[in-house]
Amino acid sequence: MKKVLGLDPYFEHYMGLLFARIVQSSKLKKINTVVELAPGFRIKGAYFLQMIHFTGTLYVLDTNAKVLTYLKEVYSLLLPEVKIVYLKKSLQEAIPFLPDTIDLLFSNHPLDDMIVGRYLGKLSPLAFNNTFLSQKYLYWAWKQIKRKQLSSALSEDVRSEFQLFFKTKKVRLFILSQYRSAYYRGEENISDQLTHDLFQQLKKEGNSNDTLTCQAFAFDFPDFDVAKEEGFHLKDNIQNSKHWIVIKNEL
Repeated sequence: MKKVLGLDPYFEHYMGLLFARIVQSSKLKKINTVVELAPGFRIKGAYFLQMIHFTGTLYVLDTNAKVLTYLKEVYSLLLPEVKIVYLKKSLQEAIPFLPDTIDLLFSNHPLDDMIVGRYLGKLSPLAFNNTFLSQKYLYWAWKQIKRKQLSSALSEDVRSEFQLFFKTKKVRLFILSQYRSAYYRGEENISDQLTHDLFQQLKKEGNSNDTLTCQAFAFDFPDFDVAKEEGFHLKDNIQNSKHWIVIKNEL
């Protein structure tokens, strides 16, 4: 099995737990169709779906072929009872291939990748190939976006993509996280800076249910707390409703 740079199974489980608690708090019934957006080389989604005992159909969307190859191997082991459809497509490109009604659409920290992916276009796999070199290339891309003042236009493209998707599909529950990232420790965190406004727009336009998220996150995790001195304390960052979008629609 491919070795994944920076993969921490304990953290993956923790993030899966947060998604699972949100679903449990939402009291969403009969979850048969799930879409995971832009997982990258991470398996939080599989742990999450394990925790809610999901056995329906999962659509995995990612524009990186290497990501999908990796996930096919791992997800088949972690989710043996789930029918999984892998689509090498963006959210917008996947619209014709997805059912009209989706019980759950979820994504962990996707907005920065969606923005920079638009800037890089066909070169984006170079930034998401799970190597130290790709990490450097990704940071270079963010510096170019900032220098050329392209973040607003790129963010508007991503916002329009979400708007089109929700006009086209009926989604019963939508969960998206976008907490402060530790990916660029030691460097200026340009991605968080340039992603902030887009996240706030999507959160406001969707009328995100922070009350539901607060209920889900009302627990302590004392054995796992990330770099308090650097501002990544769980309750101030990852495990905080201000960094999540949760939208439930009664269809």
